[in-house]
Amino acid sequence: MLFWVMFLMNLYISVCLYLMIHKKRKIFDDRFSMILSYCISSVSSIAITLHITFLVELDFVQLSIVSSFIGGGIGWLFGSLRTFQSLLAGFSHGMIGGLMGMMLGAVIQDPSLCSLPAYYQRAIELNMVIFSIFTTGLTTMMCGMVYYAFRV
Repeated sequence: MLFWVMFLMNLYISVCLYLMIHKKRKIFDDRFSMILSYCISSVSSIAITLHITFLVELDFVQLSIVSSFIGGGIGWLFGSLRTFQSLLAGFSHGMIGGLMGMMLGAVIQDPSLCSLPAYYQRAIELNMVIFSIFTTGLTTMMCGMVYYAFRV
C-alpha cells in the first residue's frame, strides 16, 4: 500500500509540474528549457520506474523495456515544451533515468545481483521503504527548486 501511495504521489508531482511548465513555456529561453528537461526527466523517471519495479512482477527483460519506454515518454513530454534540442536531451535523460530506476529497484529487491553480503537479504523490505521515501523526497525537492526558479 505504501508503494502505491508513493508511486501516485510521484506521478501527481510530475503531472502538476508538467502543467505548470506547459502554462509558462513561452517565458523561458532555450537554455532554461534544456536544464528543465535534463533535471525533471531524470529525477521523475528514476522515481516512477523505481516504484514500478517494486509494484509490478515482470521478467527483467520485460521490465527494462517497459522502464525505458516510460522514462523516454517522460523525457519526451518535458523536452517537447520548447525546442528539438531539449526534446532530444529530455528523451535521452528520461530513458537513462528509467533504466537507472529499474536497475536500482532490481538490486534493492535482489542484492545478490551485485554480490552483496547475506546481511542485505534480511533488510530488503526496509531498503525498499527507505528508497521509496528517498525518491519521493527527491522528486518533491526538485519540484520545489523548479517552482523557485520560476519565482526568481
